[in-house]
Amino acid sequence: MPCLSILQVTRNFILANPGARVTFNPALSVAEPTLTNTISTFSSRGPAIHGQGIKPDVSAPGDLIFSVASGRGSDSQALGGTSMAAPHVAGFAALLLSNPRYAAWTPSQIKALIMNTANHDVFFESATGPRVPPNRAGSGRINVVNAFSNSVIAYNRFRPDLVSVNFGNLWVAPGSTGSSTREVRVQNRSNVPVTYDLAIDTYTDNNVSAFAITSPTTITVPPFGMVDITLAFDVNIPVSGTPPANFADASMPQTQFLTATFSLPRHYISAEMANLVLTPTSGSTVPLRVPLYGHARAASLSRAESSLLTLYGAATGAAAIELDGTGVNTGTGAGHITSFVTAFRHMGTDDLGDTDPEYGIAPEYDLVHVGVATNFNRVGGNTGGNANANTRLWFGLSTQGSWATVNELTFRVWVDPGANGFTFDSQDFSIRTVQVADFNSRAASDIPYVSPRRADMPSGPITDPVNVFSPALNTYLHENNVLFLQLRPGALYDYDTITPGNQFQAMFPAGVTKFRFFVVAEYFGEAVDTTPIYEFDMAQPFIDTHYPSLPLTTPPAWVDLPELSVPFSYDLRDYPLQSINAPGVLLLHHHNAPGSGGFNRSEVVLLDVNKANLGITNFFATPDPAVAGSPLDLTAQLYNFTDGITTPATLTVTLPSSVVYTGYTITEGTPGASSCAHAAGTITCNYVHQPLEMVDVVINTTVSSSFSGTITASATLTSAVVEIVPANNSATLNVSAPLGQPRAIAPMGAVASPTAVFQWTHVPGSTWYLLWVSGLNSEFTYSQWFEANGICGVGGCSVNPGLNLLSGTYSWWVQPWNEEALLGALSDEAVFSVNVAPGTIVPTAPIGGTLDISPAFTWELVPGVTWYHLWISDVTLPTGLQVHERWYAAADICDFDADVCSVEPLLALSGGAYKWWVRTWNAEGGYGAWNTPTSFTVDIAPAVP
Repeated sequence: MPCLSILQVTRNFILANPGARVTFNPALSVAEPTLTNTISTFSSRGPAIHGQGIKPDVSAPGDLIFSVASGRGSDSQALGGTSMAAPHVAGFAALLLSNPRYAAWTPSQIKALIMNTANHDVFFESATGPRVPPNRAGSGRINVVNAFSNSVIAYNRFRPDLVSVNFGNLWVAPGSTGSSTREVRVQNRSNVPVTYDLAIDTYTDNNVSAFAITSPTTITVPPFGMVDITLAFDVNIPVSGTPPANFADASMPQTQFLTATFSLPRHYISAEMANLVLTPTSGSTVPLRVPLYGHARAASLSRAESSLLTLYGAATGAAAIELDGTGVNTGTGAGHITSFVTAFRHMGTDDLGDTDPEYGIAPEYDLVHVGVATNFNRVGGNTGGNANANTRLWFGLSTQGSWATVNELTFRVWVDPGANGFTFDSQDFSIRTVQVADFNSRAASDIPYVSPRRADMPSGPITDPVNVFSPALNTYLHENNVLFLQLRPGALYDYDTITPGNQFQAMFPAGVTKFRFFVVAEYFGEAVDTTPIYEFDMAQPFIDTHYPSLPLTTPPAWVDLPELSVPFSYDLRDYPLQSINAPGVLLLHHHNAPGSGGFNRSEVVLLDVNKANLGITNFFATPDPAVAGSPLDLTAQLYNFTDGITTPATLTVTLPSSVVYTGYTITEGTPGASSCAHAAGTITCNYVHQPLEMVDVVINTTVSSSFSGTITASATLTSAVVEIVPANNSATLNVSAPLGQPRAIAPMGAVASPTAVFQWTHVPGSTWYLLWVSGLNSEFTYSQWFEANGICGVGGCSVNPGLNLLSGTYSWWVQPWNEEALLGALSDEAVFSVNVAPGTIVPTAPIGGTLDISPAFTWELVPGVTWYHLWISDVTLPTGLQVHERWYAAADICDFDADVCSVEPLLALSGGAYKWWVRTWNAEGGYGAWNTPTSFTVDIAPAVP
């Protein structure tokens, strides 16, 4: 059923003139010159995923083709794409097979005939635009006349079904060359010889590769004979200076618009593409074409310097994986390549060959290694321990074989926030790779993205490109088997794509840092391979590959060149090292040649963790308390609790400035060299610790003579293996150094002045002194604080408290104090005596008249007096008469609490007048003065003589 297209103006004319008779004559048809042999914007690009073919084989009309509609009677339908181009070619093949000349040809021979004679180039956008290369246009646009005028075919000698020749991907290290050869067979199915000149017609020219004809460039094919042509694909990649990934295809836009205003550079392959052209010089008039394709890549051959990295010392720290091999660093700018590696905590390795049998052998779907990295523990990577908008998770994946493009399959990571168990409802999520359409062509772009979605929702937001970086940084995403996906667990997205309005939520709510996950490789939504379930805690990753030198939200990517390194930190304190091995580090060498280094781009560096439990069981000082100016020994008792592990160990003791290091001893005869070195107050002791052995390390010091207060020293024990119980690897001791004891200088012994000046030696560090004076049988006490700054100098301390001491014996002490040590020791007792005459008493009774004939004589106590001399006289008569005279010990007659002395001499006085006196005495001052006579009368009648 023939169909014709007409211009809109012609259509409008016919509609306006329904009575007009219209005759369609093919001879009158004209082609739109600007669209002649132009490619449709939605045409796909090869090469083929499987089978080594250079998809497509040829070009044919297929853009807005009108034809009959299947199952709809006389209706028509307009379609574009392979659905319309393929029927054209099928009809073409049917015409050929209907001709007796070609009726016996095989399908491969008919295919070669159609491809060889497609001698019309195809152009991009217009007939004057760039030529479209074979990976999008095949050998060219089909030419029916040329095919029917030809009986010679040319094809891939060892894959005649393909016709075209695909040299594949040559991975060549910079500074090296590579070459691959293929053969094209030319078969003459006519009865005349045919001669051809051979040439390479290049469509896209990669900077570092070229096709060459290595056999003669002129051939003659005998009747019904064959001639083989040898072709080479040569690659020569300089170390630097030449961009090996130049954008060689002028017909392919370098950027793709993902929205009307947002565009990114596309992922692409810089391929060498051409047609081998056989131009006849005799025997035929039809040129022949055979499509050629080759892809050269600057290849790194990078690897870790060692697949086993030993961690020493504590269970926390930082380490670096040294890189080795050959990297790529051709320069900067468009088309240049710098190899890089991404690093993750290795979570597990999936079984190989476990893909769903329904899909056959599918190595690009066969998951191998899985790793995770996070920036959660970086400053700004969380808010109060909760995921925030800056929080990132990166999932590193590898497969057994390479994919052509990520768009051919789907990687999905199922996530169970909180690690509560998968229910695949609104509590669970997934992130998956998705195709994003080019805004202009509406075809799938070359920039796959990641889409997180809630498990109960059909779709979700589009967040980040696969491999995160802009494709301007060429990560070799095409034809690779490693990639990484980014998840933003704390970012707010509308995961509910069904309910109208915005319901923004974070995938990880407040308080959630732990999650479980597994990875699925899918083909059109069906699982082909699935990993086990893994568990990861952002707050405690154990292996943290997002090193602080990286910008906060930049993936854990490093330049992959020899003599550089991949740093990471680790905290294995809570990892069950007693029962399982430490987790490893997964390295994805994105630019490596496949299979180099004994692995396929994904390398696991195992961590060799020698484990032991060395501990400080005791850390003490001798003597305790310390004494200023005297030796002080600090003893650390160290024990190796691990049976069977002998390890070098280091004890580090930090001393305060209040002590001076003088030496050390290490007991128990540890094997090997043991020594301690001192530098700036830090003593580092190295020794070898045997299993289940106690080692005593004694650090000898002397306390500064001027120090008082608290001496604080710290000790840290490390070993050449990972400490599985680091809590007992450090200790601190505090020992007090009290203030020294002052020594009394004066007064001591006998003094002649009642005003004493107290002198004593100054105790270094003392800021205050308490002076305590007691005497006269504790009848006198005095205490007072004095600030050292006001009373102490070079010669000691001296203070005159302004006392007016009585004669007698006194004791005194002084006690130092400062804020650090508080009270120091009292000085030894110092004794002095004041040698002045004791004071005079004050009589209290009897005075005046009394009826008592045997009165008690009382007076006020005089401090310091040890004896009292009482004299009583009868003065009734002028001559007077002694009545009583006697010495009394103060201790017998005095009440020292009431400060009164009283004597009852048992007199029987008669009426009359009397006087009495008392004088004092002590050993220091001798006799005191008599008091003024005290008079009293006994008021009774005198006795009769």
